[in-house]
Amino acid sequence: MSRNQESRVRTAWVALMAVPLVLGGLWVGSAEGRALFSPAAAELPGTYSGWMTVEGSDLQATVSLTLEGDSILVRLSVPDLGSVTQGQGRVEAEGFSFQVPYDLGCPGQATFRGRQDGESRVLSGSIQASDCNGTMAGSFRFSPRSDDR
Repeated sequence: MSRNQESRVRTAWVALMAVPLVLGGLWVGSAEGRALFSPAAAELPGTYSGWMTVEGSDLQATVSLTLEGDSILVRLSVPDLGSVTQGQGRVEAEGFSFQVPYDLGCPGQATFRGRQDGESRVLSGSIQASDCNGTMAGSFRFSPRSDDR
């Protein structure tokens, strides 16, 4: 075998051996939560009703979540405030997050970060809202509507 042929064979073997390493790295990255799409995301879409508590005020709310690619599309209705808004977010290794704009005298944005319980599908977590009046913090707990269980 000539030197040139030996070099090609060696190059082919190196390339062939690199494939499992690259695929293994992708698999490990996914296992560590760096994947764009989580299998848990399949359980997230639906309509949920419950409560938000912001700065000590309890507000009844309904949230509808739809997956579109690696994004969550959100529709949030808060009847006590006469507010319906839409936003978006994403599924993360730790759970999910989404943002919705609002305007209660001055424009602002609320960020929801939470998790979904694997058995009950209940969504719970924290809220941080910022507008011209400052930053407010709170929490939420939404249960799937009976027609989405």
